Amino acid sequence: MKMKKSFLTLLALFLISVMVLSLVACGSEDAKTADNKGSSQVTSTAAGNDKENSEPVEVTYWHMWSADWKIWIDGQVDKFNATYPNIKVNPLSIPEDGETKFLAAVAGGDPPDVFTGWGNVIPTWAESEAIMCLDELISSSAPDMEEFMYPIASELGKYKGKTYAMSIDLCPLMIFWNKDLFKEVGLDPEKFPATIEELDSVESKFWKYDSKGLIERTGFIPTWLYVWAPAFGGKFVDDNNNPTPNDKGLLNTLKWFESFVTTKGYSMEKIDAFNTSLANNTQSVNPFLTGKSAFTVDGVWLLTDIQKYAADMNYGIASLPYPSDGGKPNANIIMADFDVISKGAKHPEEAFEFIKWMVGYGGNEEAAGELMATGGNIPVAQKVVESSAYKSYLDEIPARHEFMKGLNSENNTTYPTLTYGSYYIDRLLAAEERVMHGTQTAEEALNQVADEVAKEAAKQEVTK
Repeated sequence: MKMKKSFLTLLALFLISVMVLSLVACGSEDAKTADNKGSSQVTSTAAGNDKENSEPVEVTYWHMWSADWKIWIDGQVDKFNATYPNIKVNPLSIPEDGETKFLAAVAGGDPPDVFTGWGNVIPTWAESEAIMCLDELISSSAPDMEEFMYPIASELGKYKGKTYAMSIDLCPLMIFWNKDLFKEVGLDPEKFPATIEELDSVESKFWKYDSKGLIERTGFIPTWLYVWAPAFGGKFVDDNNNPTPNDKGLLNTLKWFESFVTTKGYSMEKIDAFNTSLANNTQSVNPFLTGKSAFTVDGVWLLTDIQKYAADMNYGIASLPYPSDGGKPNANIIMADFDVISKGAKHPEEAFEFIKWMVGYGGNEEAAGELMATGGNIPVAQKVVESSAYKSYLDEIPARHEFMKGLNSENNTTYPTLTYGSYYIDRLLAAEERVMHGTQTAEEALNQVADEVAKEAAKQEVTK
């Protein structure tokens, strides 16, 4: 598990390589033991041997967590091993270059059975046959897995219509607002703008400047084009999975971004200076927590930070606003951590039993609920959300319930499932940077992205 102190910082790291989010595994021995006779029971093949006192089948499990998180995940694996006496999962931490070492192990013919990863690597790994297609395992031992999971969770593990990975947690985003600052500027603190137009009409009230004209407090300014694009109906690919950087929704999103520096006249130079001053302050925490920003877009983990660093803060949470004309409510770009089974895994059936336990399938809802609660994450299935362990976690900070409301939304989307998907997103962010700093218009910037992505696609086609 990774610390989630700054969601936007983690996203930046993701776009350079792969995004680092968090997940850890834990379980409830009592809940699992009670269900051993149900659908989660390991078959004689998966158990390796149904003879009494037989040696357990050993499953090698690689992850990239270290330090305290390594200790924690190791403890959760111990809970699985106690629940499944015929399987012994042996965890190994590979914190440095974990994905590179995983691929090298696959190429060398001695890979781990299970690997936990994150980011937009599934298309590349599937295309290169580094990981197994899971469809056969799902069909034989979890035929209703797709119905069990939220649709977006199922989609996140697919490439070209086949399942290559199993999502083990979800990371939706919401917008937070400071209710006390709403009161300060004369707005109803309980009524957050539902549409882009409503947000545009009030956001200027929150900005504060010092006597030199430098920013003391930011109101709202959009960042991360791909995060907001779904609310504008933006599509990264067409129905044939071809990239669509000139999509109308993407263009409208970037034009909205552009309006903050053209129509509204905000200075990116001053905003950059404000952000730099925060970064240079070693005592600085998230500016939203200190009242230096009236809004922020973040994940469920921010609630824990609020409880820890700003317990008296009066805040609200809402879905991202959307344009009144053609926009999409409850639209989110969802990320996830995932498990894969390597090509050449020695024990794929046992590995899949471990994965099912992690997601909560087959009577493991309580175990997965404890897993998600302890890790501070969001489950991939409604039944896990409804587990007593997870309900207790939600009730500890009631605002956590807000993050559960949109998980089934038909307007949720994922990163483009392309082998060059990370490159594509990176180019969109570079386009955003150029537009916000006034060197290109929105149209010019997306035209450049179209050229760049087309060249990358052609390059990858040649190297196949």
